[in-house]
Amino acid sequence: MGRARKSRTNQRSPQPIDVIAGGNLRLLRLVRGFTQEELGNEVGITFQQIQKYESGKNRMPLSRAREFAGILGVRIDELFRDADFIPANALLDTSNLGDWLALYGRAHDVGLVSEICSLAGQLITLSAPSEATQK
Repeated sequence: MGRARKSRTNQRSPQPIDVIAGGNLRLLRLVRGFTQEELGNEVGITFQQIQKYESGKNRMPLSRAREFAGILGVRIDELFRDADFIPANALLDTSNLGDWLALYGRAHDVGLVSEICSLAGQLITLSAPSEATQK
């Protein structure tokens, strides 16, 4: 009788890019010395909403990302750093994300943060199957 409704859960639920943007928000916030409450006050939202963005539980609107970038003094693309490394249809395993963010957040020296990112990138490259082994 009626048309079957497609589930929109997948479209509305956070995607890998949301997790990456939230993680980058957390890192930038910590580097700039803001608490979740202070950043939330700057944009007129609660610290709980900041927590949800940072954990990837809620999707961050682009307009909000622009506000965060302005307050944190970075270009908006800094919130999406490393997002181009994930395929559009990828599912991101976030089981160890908290550990990674805690380690990254403790690295207050910009050079150390850069080294951590470089090392992580090298590890990912080394662990990726080569084209020769895929054939």
